[in-house]
Amino acid sequence: MTACLVLLETAAAGDVVLRGRLDGYRGLYPFHVIVLASRDLADPRNPIATATAEPATGLFEARLPDDVGAFYLMGVLDRERFGPSVIASQSFFLRNLPYRPQDVAGVRLLFDLGDMELAHEVRERGLGVSLGLALGLALLVFGAGALLLRRLPRVPLRPTRPPDDRWLPHVLAAATTLPLLAKLGSEAPGLLEFTYLQEALRPVSALALLTDPISAELSHPPLWPLVLRLLASVTRDEWLLRLPSVACHYLLVLAVCRAGRCVDGVGPARMAGLLAGLSPIMVYYGRDATPYALLALLAALSFVAWLEGRFAWLALAQVVGFFVHYTSAVFGLTLVVAEVIRWRRTHDASRARPALIAGLVASVLPLVWAVHFIRTFLASGMSTRLMSADYLPDPGFFDYVARIAAVTFGLPPDVAWAAPAIVAIALRGALALGRRDRHVAALVWLHLAMVVGYVLFVHVMYLRFAGGRVYFAYRWTTVFVPAIALALALGAAVVAERRRWLGLMAALGLLLGPIALAGRILGTPQRPDQWAAAARLDAERRPGDAFAALPALYYAQTFNYAVQAREPADLLAFPTWRDGLYGPLHPRNATLETLAGHLAFERLWVAEFREEMFGTDEFDTSMSQHQLDWLASHLVFDGRWDYAYLRLYRFVVPAAPERAWRDGVLRVDLSEPLRHYRFFPDHLHPQQTGLVQSEDVVRLRLPIVEPLPPRVLVEVQMAAGGPLSASALTIPGVPLTFEARFAGAVWSGSVPVTGPRLDLTLQRDPRLESNQRRTVLTLRLPEAGTSPPAPR
Repeated sequence: MTACLVLLETAAAGDVVLRGRLDGYRGLYPFHVIVLASRDLADPRNPIATATAEPATGLFEARLPDDVGAFYLMGVLDRERFGPSVIASQSFFLRNLPYRPQDVAGVRLLFDLGDMELAHEVRERGLGVSLGLALGLALLVFGAGALLLRRLPRVPLRPTRPPDDRWLPHVLAAATTLPLLAKLGSEAPGLLEFTYLQEALRPVSALALLTDPISAELSHPPLWPLVLRLLASVTRDEWLLRLPSVACHYLLVLAVCRAGRCVDGVGPARMAGLLAGLSPIMVYYGRDATPYALLALLAALSFVAWLEGRFAWLALAQVVGFFVHYTSAVFGLTLVVAEVIRWRRTHDASRARPALIAGLVASVLPLVWAVHFIRTFLASGMSTRLMSADYLPDPGFFDYVARIAAVTFGLPPDVAWAAPAIVAIALRGALALGRRDRHVAALVWLHLAMVVGYVLFVHVMYLRFAGGRVYFAYRWTTVFVPAIALALALGAAVVAERRRWLGLMAALGLLLGPIALAGRILGTPQRPDQWAAAARLDAERRPGDAFAALPALYYAQTFNYAVQAREPADLLAFPTWRDGLYGPLHPRNATLETLAGHLAFERLWVAEFREEMFGTDEFDTSMSQHQLDWLASHLVFDGRWDYAYLRLYRFVVPAAPERAWRDGVLRVDLSEPLRHYRFFPDHLHPQQTGLVQSEDVVRLRLPIVEPLPPRVLVEVQMAAGGPLSASALTIPGVPLTFEARFAGAVWSGSVPVTGPRLDLTLQRDPRLESNQRRTVLTLRLPEAGTSPPAPR
């Protein structure tokens, strides 16, 4: 595990020494550890100290004042080699909450760096590495496949067809699907839905979506975003975006019924279809604008095609499934293993040869796509690391698997104690299937084992990339729902064969849990009520208001989508003005505390998301509370409104203009990016803010104190390391005097005041180098009896 080991010690002089080591640090880029007294990056106490890890050993050391209180640790992967800075392209808190010296004295704190350095290397080396890996993988797959094909004789294969069950599967499908239509479009899109919709609509064209780097870094294949893009061209109303999932749910029940008839006749097949239709995971994702209902359907169709020996259809389903979600590749691997087991036992080339050909055909497009996927997979892990501080603390592997397995087998999480009984029925069904068709039983056993094995993989992946934090990804088990439903139905049937009353009790028990949880899903809100919160904000906002969202950046994007009534100009939600409302404030490479405390706005709206999935918080709420406490203590609380999974707060920024002026003087240092937040809403995004000091044109909006003076004096100083000419800087519409200095120049003038905000534009000579643009703007209130200098 790559970890940051931090040890706090007291030095002889009384200072506190922070010593640590980045375990696994490669030294490809400088890595800085910055100690902060506050999450307000513009706090004059920041930074308390900085340290840079040694490239060879990963060791670092920082000396802190002996009176240090609670402090935060920020890590910076310095790709630009600018040195320690709290504003950088890869800066993030090692932990969101603060450390206290008494809690960490003599204790080693672990910080998982993941493969951030390697991710940048792989991504930025172009296609060479990923192309080589993809070609090597293709050579292995097709080379081994060709050698094996030579050993397999050509034997005709007749696909089998299960017994017919004309109308009852449709009744079961309709009975479990029609309730999903109730209030289908009444809720705003959840975070995951918006993520896919954002990927669909953000690229300039459908073709651009195929190679979109952000989508690739989220490890989302392009097929479902393409579907959403097509639907959104008609309407962005949620009912249409979710309707394909409802249709997939209906077809899933039919496909599972057919798979059951292939295995054990009509009776258990109907029960399996009913269990699949009532599966809590399928009820939720069957009315969701995400691809997981389609993913489960493709898994069921692949299962049917494998059972019936229709390998051309199997290849098609697997290719489509791969481009819907990469989990389909895991499901396809289980089919390969099951087919190998069958061939080793029976030496039946009639199935083995077409299965191998289908596998080779199905591998072509995924291997071509692997050139793109391999290049961005590590970057996806890096993105996970940057977001990981918002995830839940790891509850332990057993608890993690138990929660996901309980819901996957149809139980509400609050009765997970009954999971062993349900799993026992499924295992009993798999054993019974082994006596009927041990080859099919091998596949079912693989899927039951994968519920644990795959979740184990996911858990380890989060521990690897997320620094000991996890996300409860219930959705990734959807591909195993068909096999689970079949095993449960067979288990109940076996019990009923011996004792009918006990079999009926088992069947009733299998249905009660899913029905109860499905009723909870359909009868109560499942997503944050953003429409109501956005309506409140829209009804009560005033010019000069700003808004933000917690706990993380991506919630700012989805709330902005609601605030702008499904039609944001920018789906990434870069801060913009819209009818006097500014936002959303971006905490990326900054903090809400910095932005809220140093903006010339009068009120701040904060939407705190508390999204859940099957009773489990999706993200850690402790950080949201920490930030809200800070806002309440530094701003003025002005109201709170509670909605489903969302709380809307409003704060008043006290005496905003007076906070900017000191003794009649307002000073803006364009050489200090940390001072930009207060005065430059047009350049507020942190990754753009730092560019202000090197831009030719800088637009400012500055607050003016009451009572408004008729004019204010303007003075601009530029330190360029040498003399400058008068044309090096102009302010359109403002006559300026010019005074040359030994290492720069000073421009002076006055500006009329017409309102509480003063808009100025500074134009600098584009021929100036970046180190010649160190600029300080000063505004002064004119004293009584004085007049501004006359322009020369």
